[in-house]
Amino acid sequence: MTATIALGTLTERFWSKISECPRTGCWNWTAAHNSTGYGQWAVDGTSKSVHRLTYQALVGPIPAEFHVDHLCRNKSCCNPQHLEAVPQEVNAARAAAVITHCKQGHPLSGANLRRRGNKRGCRTCDRASAAAHRERTRKERALSDNPVRRYRKRAS
Repeated sequence: MTATIALGTLTERFWSKISECPRTGCWNWTAAHNSTGYGQWAVDGTSKSVHRLTYQALVGPIPAEFHVDHLCRNKSCCNPQHLEAVPQEVNAARAAAVITHCKQGHPLSGANLRRRGNKRGCRTCDRASAAAHRERTRKERALSDNPVRRYRKRAS
């Protein structure tokens, strides 16, 4: 189990960084966020995830090897009613179920869905990327003084 954060540890300054959304009930963190969008707060000089801090302070300890899942899918939310401690596999499966299309808008289902381990991807985007790479390589070879030969010369 991880250490429990005492409710008194989270100061008035901490709570002033939260803005409640009346429509969703989310407690949105308005201060610093990390590069992936999760709220951050310094505790004893170390950056900690805000959703984990509020969960520990208001619900209790997070079991070892568990992640805190945002049931609302809002990374800025730190409302403990929107958070649940679950194994990593459950958290990943829930997040993947919400993502139905790639960044280019292609569906991530059926024949267009590519799986590598536990990662999902878009076959349409894979083909476009490969075609662009082949075209760049072809142009580079055409401009090169020493083009790469595709076949070896036969020995005489």
